[in-house]
Amino acid sequence: MRPIKFRAWHKTARKMLTVTNISLIDGYVTSHEQIEEGNFPEGPSDLIDTYEINEIELMQFTGLKDKNGKDIYYDDIVFGGYGCGRRYTVDEIFVAHWLIYDDKMNNPTKYYEVIGNIYQPSPEPPLTEDQIVDKKIKEERDIRMVSAKACAQEIRSEK
Repeated sequence: MRPIKFRAWHKTARKMLTVTNISLIDGYVTSHEQIEEGNFPEGPSDLIDTYEINEIELMQFTGLKDKNGKDIYYDDIVFGGYGCGRRYTVDEIFVAHWLIYDDKMNNPTKYYEVIGNIYQPSPEPPLTEDQIVDKKIKEERDIRMVSAKACAQEIRSEK
């Protein structure tokens, strides 16, 4: 059985929160963050804050981890697949496919990596080996074309 845990995206502050308590009756969530040493002269400190439900977007843990052991939440963006590099938004369909189909395979999580979520901009996904080779071929072709143009221009100027 998977642990039930949430994180939340604060819409106004535009930051991710670690949720420690949810009160649907009162309409709030509690977040607990550890502030690093550099921010307080007395050392690390804990910051506990309360937010109204309408201020945040809740993201539930799927029970899955990526190839680096990072928790995967609904609305995360993962990169990977079997031999192809694709971006997927984690939703019910993705999780169902993973649990029903991929779970029959040996360690399916080794094919995916969390690269962001739908609320925060994510970097471009890493290039696949084929994309790296294609990029190098294009760069070499561009260098040859520049050299050929320079050579042709030099021949014209000699005439």
